[in-house]
Amino acid sequence: MSLGPARRAVLCDRGAATAEPAKCGVEIARSLTEESGPWSIAPRVLVQTLVDAERDLQDGTARLACLTGAIFREGQRAIASGASPSVIADSLLHLLPRLDHLLADEACAMPDVCDVAEAACNDRELASALSPLGAALHGAGIVDVREGWRSELSVQSASGFVFDVHPDAAGFPLVGRQATVLDDVSVLVLNELVEDFGSFARIMDAFVDKARALLIVARGFGPEARAALSVNHDRLGMKLLGLMPADVSMRAVGVLEDLALATGATLVNEDLGMSLAQLRPAMLGHARQLLCSDGRVILADPAGDAEAVGRRQRALTSEAARQRYLALDRDHLLRRVARLAGAWAEVRVGESPGCSAAKRVTRAKAAISAIRSAAADGVVPGGGVAFARVAHLLVRSSRGSMNDDRLARRCVAAGCNSVLHWIATNAGSDGRHAVALAAGPAQDAIAYDASRRCAVPLREWSVTDPLSTTQSILRRAVSTAATLLRVETLVCC
Repeated sequence: MSLGPARRAVLCDRGAATAEPAKCGVEIARSLTEESGPWSIAPRVLVQTLVDAERDLQDGTARLACLTGAIFREGQRAIASGASPSVIADSLLHLLPRLDHLLADEACAMPDVCDVAEAACNDRELASALSPLGAALHGAGIVDVREGWRSELSVQSASGFVFDVHPDAAGFPLVGRQATVLDDVSVLVLNELVEDFGSFARIMDAFVDKARALLIVARGFGPEARAALSVNHDRLGMKLLGLMPADVSMRAVGVLEDLALATGATLVNEDLGMSLAQLRPAMLGHARQLLCSDGRVILADPAGDAEAVGRRQRALTSEAARQRYLALDRDHLLRRVARLAGAWAEVRVGESPGCSAAKRVTRAKAAISAIRSAAADGVVPGGGVAFARVAHLLVRSSRGSMNDDRLARRCVAAGCNSVLHWIATNAGSDGRHAVALAAGPAQDAIAYDASRRCAVPLREWSVTDPLSTTQSILRRAVSTAATLLRVETLVCC
């Protein structure tokens, strides 16, 4: 459990010259899990839960591991006393809606965005760099996080339709990371392999005027088409640029469909009854400016219909919800939504003292996810305080309830208390005392500051966690613990 300033870790012997440390919930669970045999089933369930949480939430695996373990242990005690595993598991699952409401009741005032980011990544410099991103961080914008050079920390942002392209461009060449800029751009989108331009030469005649630029985005360009673009560019000075999406197969089709919609262009696709021979000037899209650099194109102020774009975003979001168990398909659909949202940023993160660039990239993604979740759904007191307060309410409300429900509430309360308990314990303090302080009335409640090893009035507590992330962590923990409690018998043939 990697909670608190004196974090616990596992040293793993993988046959190398030195032992490798595993510090986060996912790494520890993977290190200790057998890959086959009856005893591997329950640990593998836990590992998969942590992996899914890391992918979906970008944060929270340590809290999830603590919660799940404590709920499961309390459930085992109840089973040892004669309770039915299936009954306890069912009672746990029946509590889930109630837990969401209890956490929502603990919502507090939204702090500064930088504080939200720092609570997730524990890196003030990184949090300060991310917080001004604005539109790209809120809603469905794109924020790409990449490893930078050495101690680099740079942020670049822009607005408009953004997509990645194949480095092999047609027309005038793209030189490395040097930016290509075109103003007043007409856009032609083809879900076709372009072999020649004879069928729409009349369209190109309108661009002989050097003040106008034409972007052609297609699945590919044949030798004759490339030669025609180059000749028109080199000899006539026309601003012609032919690009191909970096995506392939059906994902490339998605890019082309979204690009046509965003710019107001008619997608040329013979399978849908639209061929190059039918192309007319009115079927071209438009953008105020094109910026192409390092394999990425940004079209500023695309001229597509806002209502049509909104309908496409809602349809893609609904489809992503249906594909929630297919991670790659869901992520691709959400990225299409982000493209249409028209906000983009790129963050390049290098190493810092005591933290590699790869780990810092992970922290940056956690901070971005926290900012977005907090902006959308609000925040609750962090550092395990919200969980401890929910535990207190569960115990208090269990009096007079049915035995099965009372056992389930006790299990969840034990899990909720475990987060703050271990934060304080790992800091060298009394975990039970820290939990007791946080469980008081809201006006008298006290949070525990592990970094300074002291108590802080809750009204002065600035550490927060996104409400939706906290709810998801608790739901996953309860569901996983219920599954593990059901694993009573295994028949091996």
